[in-house]
Amino acid sequence: MKTGAIVEINLKHLQDNFARVDVFAPRTKKLAMVKANAYGHGLLACVQALPNADAFGVARLSEAETLRAAGVDQRIVLMSGVFDQEGLMLAGALRCDLVLHDAWQLALLEAAPNLPAMNVWLKINTGMNRLGISPSETTAFYRRLEKLPCVSDIIVMTHLSDADDPANPKTMQQYERFQAATHELSCPTSVANSAAIIAFPETHGDWVRPGIMLYGSSPLRGKLGEAHGLKPVMTVKSVIMSIRDQQQGDEIGYGSRYVCDRAKRVGIVALGYGDGYPRGAKGEIPVLVHNQRSSVLGRVSMDMLAIDLSDLSSVNVGDEVTFWGEGMPAEHVATAVDTITYELFTHIAPRQEHILRKQAS
Repeated sequence: MKTGAIVEINLKHLQDNFARVDVFAPRTKKLAMVKANAYGHGLLACVQALPNADAFGVARLSEAETLRAAGVDQRIVLMSGVFDQEGLMLAGALRCDLVLHDAWQLALLEAAPNLPAMNVWLKINTGMNRLGISPSETTAFYRRLEKLPCVSDIIVMTHLSDADDPANPKTMQQYERFQAATHELSCPTSVANSAAIIAFPETHGDWVRPGIMLYGSSPLRGKLGEAHGLKPVMTVKSVIMSIRDQQQGDEIGYGSRYVCDRAKRVGIVALGYGDGYPRGAKGEIPVLVHNQRSSVLGRVSMDMLAIDLSDLSSVNVGDEVTFWGEGMPAEHVATAVDTITYELFTHIAPRQEHILRKQAS
């Protein structure tokens, strides 16, 4: 019997999801987002499973270093750009594309000596109000970049704040601001994240930036990945390590927060917040046992949690429990714990055993 949690990563499903991006946006280049350890799925394994991606998006220079050291030759886009001259020189040595979102970054680029040729993604703030230059500055920034001998291609981009809600008019308002800011320029553009790839095809432009959809989760509110033909890449499992019969009125777990409303059969499972499972889980948090749905009882401990086996048949110590993934959509779990699937995926702890399954040939 295995004694801890297991994370299965289905690389074939990752490839199938990438193929779905091509169905939604067939005439675009694909910047596959693999930041944050490929959303918790394993940076190098996921990148190596996507040979047809035109580029990969990372958040840190360390991620770019890992990929180049492993022989990855595709374009790598540093999504937050660089923070100082040392970082700029390293980005140049790693052949990174730079996202440029502020005047000080442009000044850094203009002052840097002996840089190799680099591609620059000029980011415009159209309403996300996080990073990006003002739309009114776009042409002036673009012309300054054109003059730099170290700048090769210039792609103009923005980031959509509400594309996960297709009924929200803000997405098209942002897109109209973007079009107005770039109408004088003849350059490639990038607007669409996962949600816009599916819900706003008019925003596709020259480059799309698939992220969460690559990993099988729906980027749209209230939808499951399967509604878009997506398949779960990560499945989190563990085993039942003990089964106890509790009586009405018995309290379970730290703080005695859960009190049995009737006699219950309770399974103790080897997974907890030390593995990345959300400690703040309250109420009916679904799990799957032998294709039978159950729920978490009481507070989650560091290394274990309790689940309700009262109404399930033929469950024994050593049996497998699925927390999310194949058979149990992560969207259901995320909704139950008032978070998003991004957080579930990226919080998975490294101590869990990782299994790569159905790798590409």
